[in-house]
Amino acid sequence: MAFPRGVEWIQIAQDFQDSYGYPSCLKALDGRRFENKRPPNSGAKYYNRKQFRSIVLLAVCDAHHRFLYALVGSPGPSHDSGIFARSTLGRALVNNVIDFPAPEQWPNSDIVATYAFIADEGFGFGERVMAPYRKSANKTIEEMIFDIRLTEPRETVERAFGSLCSGFQVCGEKLGFDVTTSKNIIFCCMSMHNHPITVRMEKNLDTHDDGESEDSEPETDDDSDDCHENSENSRNLGDYHLDNSLHSHDFFPGPLHGRGIKEDLDSSSQLSSESDEISDQELDGFDGQRIREVLTTYFVTDGDCEWQWKKLQ
Repeated sequence: MAFPRGVEWIQIAQDFQDSYGYPSCLKALDGRRFENKRPPNSGAKYYNRKQFRSIVLLAVCDAHHRFLYALVGSPGPSHDSGIFARSTLGRALVNNVIDFPAPEQWPNSDIVATYAFIADEGFGFGERVMAPYRKSANKTIEEMIFDIRLTEPRETVERAFGSLCSGFQVCGEKLGFDVTTSKNIIFCCMSMHNHPITVRMEKNLDTHDDGESEDSEPETDDDSDDCHENSENSRNLGDYHLDNSLHSHDFFPGPLHGRGIKEDLDSSSQLSSESDEISDQELDGFDGQRIREVLTTYFVTDGDCEWQWKKLQ
């Protein structure tokens, strides 16, 4: 799967809507630290606040717990929000060069709002990033409901981290390797984590394909050789694409065919112009504070779900 574009983003958002009732959500974003041996002459550079040396995995997931983007190798003390801001994905968001879909109307409402990623409060508001309310004893019921509704889809990335560490013992223990080797191990494990999820999704799609008969012979996989392709600046790791031309070690979905965020950043032709007239209710641009306020009201009115009140008890 290549980095999402257009209608692919819409499908990702629809999966979050169907699974969690959260509108206009593109991906869940979070970071995790992996204990690693100290690199030579690094001093306390990798020594984090929990008193062990580590490297950081920053990742985004879809509603199926698949990793769609990852950045591995920042020193443990680095803050997640700072890593994200310096990443290729973070810079692409700031420069508005990702082919996001135009804002769409929320279910049971006339509100039309911009799509966004979701993250924890440590990330705060950023370009296309939505975060919960700060921890406070004075939160209103509406604010607590909003946090509950945002936390449910956001935890997909935490569950993906849990599956990664429980499914691959090497990721659940101290990585006793140099930083580069540890990065490659994590990348490979993420690829293997993704593969069975993608296979299940494809089988479900085939099951619901009315145009295919039960007696039809299975198609040969013409793309089977893709996993062995190589190029000068990149190599394929299963469902992922590690772009070695980026010194930040960003991790993109594959199979590899030369399409990634770096290409978008370098090409002014990719700048999207969403100039079509939309409803007067549109929340144009990304004003995180305003969109959060509208979502807070939406979740206790038109977007109300019965389970959210049970979580509140």
